[in-house]
Amino acid sequence: MMKSPCATNNIASMSKMPEGLDRCFYRKGAVLDRHQEIRLRMVRRLLKGCGGRALDYGCGYGDITHAVSPQFSDIVGVDVDEGRVQWANREFSPLSFRVCQGDRVEFPDGAFQTVISIVVINWVHSPDAYIKEAHRLLASGGALVISAAAPDRIRNLFRRITGRPPADMGCWAVSLNDMRRLLQDHGFRIDRTDCFYDPLSEDFRSWKSFLNGLGRLPARLAGSCGFAPYYGLRAIKEERMRDET
Repeated sequence: MMKSPCATNNIASMSKMPEGLDRCFYRKGAVLDRHQEIRLRMVRRLLKGCGGRALDYGCGYGDITHAVSPQFSDIVGVDVDEGRVQWANREFSPLSFRVCQGDRVEFPDGAFQTVISIVVINWVHSPDAYIKEAHRLLASGGALVISAAAPDRIRNLFRRITGRPPADMGCWAVSLNDMRRLLQDHGFRIDRTDCFYDPLSEDFRSWKSFLNGLGRLPARLAGSCGFAPYYGLRAIKEERMRDET
């Protein structure tokens, strides 16, 4: 079983973001920053054609739940952070947000046609248990739209050249190919892959980030998901788990 080296028993770690930033970036109708804007575009691409009843599994402040809600007959957001859930219920009423416990969500098997998970799995206690629960919650043929932060391949290449170990991201992170295999092992068929890069301005924060961004520039221009800092997949729940066939 794969476990995050940095997470607790919660779905996602507590945010360190000040309350003032919460009000600025997550309120209904707020102007998105560039990271949020690019991320949401990827989410919408992966959700194209999805419908029915949806679950945002690790919804945080509910901004993505709200943004994609028009395309679903019903959508529910769940998160382990009671404060975030209360905030989302106030801000995005009448949408429904609930507190969930770890890797167990109190809905019956097959309750949803779509499960959404946006950069949550990096912070869970057990990625295996999290994906298994998403599989349980989906109806047969339903779609899991999942995104994650990826290991920094360019930075790790530089570190390897200088004889150092891979950089510690502070959370669980695997490559796009490893995520594909993990989903397939849990009974999903990969239907679509996507990715996004942070704004170019992020590459000018320091000389290290500049060198890293310069090394990643050809992949960025080519739209390569293998080097992107964030990737996303749409995975379809198969009839039976692979190990049961």
